[in-house]
Amino acid sequence: MLARWARYDVVAIDEVGYVPLAELGAEFLFQVIAERAENAAVLLTTNLPFSEWTQVIPNARLCKALLDRITDRAHIIETGTESYRFRRTLAQRAQRIPGTLGQRSQHSPRDTQRGPLAQRQTALPTQHPPQQETPDAD
Repeated sequence: MLARWARYDVVAIDEVGYVPLAELGAEFLFQVIAERAENAAVLLTTNLPFSEWTQVIPNARLCKALLDRITDRAHIIETGTESYRFRRTLAQRAQRIPGTLGQRSQHSPRDTQRGPLAQRQTALPTQHPPQQETPDAD
């Protein structure tokens, strides 16, 4: 099985840390990285800082060994913590409905939308219109 991964010039592994790895999955990832470490390129993306990788790979020794191989002679590019996909969605919504800053309408069918995007949208602070003062009835 590992020979299959060795024949590629580059292996790209996206979203490491999105889902915790079972012991067997973590061991397989280690074997792939370890065999390619001196011979071929590996591109890896993650939103987690290295200090939080034990949440993904609970075996601390395996996690340390994996990080050692990943970071050896690596070019680490930090792009920031904000999701470009989320930022793009907000920009697209603001273009469709000027003045909303990407907010959802209260009666939008997207209110029942599934997935992480809908969850992230509900985390946005709600901007309420200014309250109009009503004259006191004396």
